[in-house]
Amino acid sequence: MQQSLADPGNGLGKWEPVVPSTIVVFSSGGKFSGGNYFFSGFNRYSVENDSVMVFGSTVTNSSIKVRYTLSSYSLDIYPPCIEACGFKLAYTGK
Repeated sequence: MQQSLADPGNGLGKWEPVVPSTIVVFSSGGKFSGGNYFFSGFNRYSVENDSVMVFGSTVTNSSIKVRYTLSSYSLDIYPPCIEACGFKLAYTGK
């Protein structure tokens, strides 16, 4: 994970670098690992359509839908937040 977005409620939120950078792994078969506080606890993912992903946990049997955008250089994930928030993941090619 390269950047995160958090808005304190005044509309002035902006993308900030994540230091140190966090590794998030999307594996074949829907396996998922890594990330920060938002992603902790999730170990599965699926793509519902071209703008919605589902992260789930086989441990707690819970899931959450998130919006996403995909470009040639990043996967941007937008969890359901009251104020603007998001995570920008850069491709590593691994």
